[in-house]
Amino acid sequence: MADRVANPVITRLQERIAHLEGGAGRVRKVLPFGVAEIDSWLPGGGLLIRNDVHIAGVLANKNHISLVVPGGVCRPGAYVLLGETATKFVRELNCDHYFLCTHALDQAGPSDTLLDLVQLQREMVGAAVETTLIIDSSKFGSRVLYNVVPIQKLKRIITDEGLSVEDRERYQSLVEELVIAPYVDSPPSESND
Repeated sequence: MADRVANPVITRLQERIAHLEGGAGRVRKVLPFGVAEIDSWLPGGGLLIRNDVHIAGVLANKNHISLVVPGGVCRPGAYVLLGETATKFVRELNCDHYFLCTHALDQAGPSDTLLDLVQLQREMVGAAVETTLIIDSSKFGSRVLYNVVPIQKLKRIITDEGLSVEDRERYQSLVEELVIAPYVDSPPSESND
């Protein structure tokens, strides 16, 4: 019997089935963020889940990105989808990495101002194998109304080089990794807050 030529459609289906069964793993390359440190934390590629409709609109037709928008009610003035629809959807997820952004961070953990948002953030932290907090240095040592999660739930924190030496030492002892990103242009002025 002659050797068959591999059908690329069948091959892709077999790879997807193996992936779904926990076999061969991901077949896609890393979703490039263009930041080597972040790209290295996503070694097998991934699926992007966003509740921000502006970001979803930008990413919707990118061939290299698989985009999921959980749904919910649009937060007035913020273009973020929140509420029980989004929270229920996220409860069903398993994801490798969650990049969390909040309004404040103290030694107890990150906090934010809107309950619906915090409930969604908690579910995403629970769905992820690891969580990275991305927060600007001016937010350290502050807290706002709702606690998101204890700081022990964070694997790493990424912030800017404006973080004081004292805060660097303090927070390095609380998380596995503290990443200080350089300013892209010049440091922000006090009047830009």
